[in-house]
Amino acid sequence: MSSLKDIGQLIRVPIDQVELTNEYAMPSYQVAALSEKLQEPGLRNWVPVIVQEPTLRQYRVVSNGHILDAMKAAGQDYVWVAVVPDDAQVEEQVNLITGQLPLRINVCTANYEMILEALRHLRETPGSKLEKLNITLVAERIFKDPVRCAWASLQPLTRLGFKEVTSAKLKAFEEVFEAKPQPIEIRPVALNTASEGELLEILQAATTLPEVNLAKVDLGKLAHSISVESSRKYWRDLSPLTKIKPGLTKSQLAGLDMVFTLEPAAIQPVVLNTASEEELLEVLQAASALPKVTITTANLKQLAHSIAIDSERKYWKDLKALTKIKPALKPSQLKGLDEVFTLEPVPAPEPNTVPYLLDAMSSAQLKKEAQKRGLSVSKTVSKPELVEMLSKQG
Repeated sequence: MSSLKDIGQLIRVPIDQVELTNEYAMPSYQVAALSEKLQEPGLRNWVPVIVQEPTLRQYRVVSNGHILDAMKAAGQDYVWVAVVPDDAQVEEQVNLITGQLPLRINVCTANYEMILEALRHLRETPGSKLEKLNITLVAERIFKDPVRCAWASLQPLTRLGFKEVTSAKLKAFEEVFEAKPQPIEIRPVALNTASEGELLEILQAATTLPEVNLAKVDLGKLAHSISVESSRKYWRDLSPLTKIKPGLTKSQLAGLDMVFTLEPAAIQPVVLNTASEEELLEVLQAASALPKVTITTANLKQLAHSIAIDSERKYWKDLKALTKIKPALKPSQLKGLDEVFTLEPVPAPEPNTVPYLLDAMSSAQLKKEAQKRGLSVSKTVSKPELVEMLSKQG
């Protein structure tokens, strides 16, 4: 343990009590040249060796180790040292101040002027490959990056949009920058209602989370795609993000529940038989956000129009009618639509001339109906022929 009274003091100690454990940057020939200047017996080194005292009267060099080497080579028996606390942070500070460690600025916290000056140094260093770098624009983009404080490396520099800033050239930037991320507060936003700007900002913040993998996603395009999606106010989970274009894969949804909340609007069912084209479109868009529903938003306008203009829909008794219009839904796509559509069919006309209703009858029922109307039918007549015959006979 060090003597407290020695902390912060300049003291003269026997040179053999000082241990040099680290390699220092000064070349050996320079140490030899320095030792020639220190040959005078009893000479005092006016620039002290910086040491810690891990055990009493035993010292370990923290900085200025080249002075100790030179004093030994000069045959000196004593050396003047400055004792600092035995602490890792103190050791780092001393080495930064004395130039033993490279002094770099933290890209996560640096102000604009610091960033600009560091870039200027890089550009003006002889032999630099960054002589064409627009340092003012690069500094501005670094400074304004919304999640810069959470950068864990310098890799985000390559995503700022400058051809001079590539992964291969990051080594040059490491001469002046380091990334020591600071805690970032992420306030989740409502996926159903957030603006495009809010969406972009939260997606950028999400990229700082270890659970999130959006490295190859164009966040600007994704934010826009979400913001213009008409069905998102009804989204009940994150799965619709895999259906929009451009969208995400299922694996890319991981971690996004930490940045998005869901506040879906209630879906008001409409009467399939009488709803307007606008009402049909809105409820179809809402339905596309339901987990059970498999229809996509791509052709919903055309589907709503086809339903609206169908002359027989006022007689529809179930959702199967949607599989017979053009464009039609597949039977599997009817799943979940009973949550958004109700049915209030009008009574069949007398006589029944509605193909939809006639098609729901069996061949025997159709023949009996034909006989009731005084129509002669052969035993070999097909059901489609009966439907066509009866739909044209009043």
